[in-house]
Amino acid sequence: MSTENPNGHLPPVPRYGEYAPVPPVQPAAAPLQPYGAPSYYAQQDVPRPPRTADMIVSIVLLGIGFFSLLIAILNAFTINYQMDAIYEQYGVDGAYEPGASGAIASAVIIISHLVLYTLAVVFTIVLIRKHRVSFWLPLTAGALASVIFIGTFVALIFADPTLLDVLTSQSR
Repeated sequence: MSTENPNGHLPPVPRYGEYAPVPPVQPAAAPLQPYGAPSYYAQQDVPRPPRTADMIVSIVLLGIGFFSLLIAILNAFTINYQMDAIYEQYGVDGAYEPGASGAIASAVIIISHLVLYTLAVVFTIVLIRKHRVSFWLPLTAGALASVIFIGTFVALIFADPTLLDVLTSQSR
């Protein structure tokens, strides 16, 4: 090192091509516990800031999900009328005769939507309280509920032999 720093308390400034002095090593504050030790997980719990925007979006999505739940349940109760409308639309002679498939489809829609919404509410609240990102949970539950609803309704249409005959004969 060649020159002294004009400020007396700073280390000397190196000249061009010289290495800077190595700063002294500070001792670690506390040694880390080995993985799996009881106090290892206590060190990992740091308080997280609340996610206000995420909480608002999650609550709005749960509200939308509640109305979607009501609409799905009402549609499940009127599934026979919807099948009559499909019969009329495609010009099928006669009326839809609800059998076991209609009752099973209604039960699948109602039970699955109630379970999905309940799980979405419970786990969204858990994630919000832990200050974690939670908006994805109502979205995922809504997407899954939509797939179940559409799949059940399509299965109901394919389970009706009269309607299936009319649909396949019109495509020829």
